[in-house]
Parts: sequence; C-alpha cells; structure tokens
Amino acid sequence: MAKAAADGAEKAGAQTRLRRVPELAPQEAIEANEDWA
Repeated sequence: MAKAAADGAEKAGAQTRLRRVPELAPQEAIEANEDWA
C-alpha cells in the first residue's frame, strides 16, 4: 500500500522515500483483529 502511494506521489512530481518501521501494536491486538491478520 505504501509503495502504491509513493508511486502515485512520484507521478505527481513529489519526491518520496519509503522507510520500514517496527510494528507498534501489541501482538495480542494484531491477533485479535481479523482485519490486521
């Protein structure tokens, strides 16, 4: 999803940079939410 947003922004003339960051939500919260799994 981030790559698609960056591609669109670059096509509009913006400079972009993708960064990887650690997940901040607790693992229990991720596992409990089907939309996040």
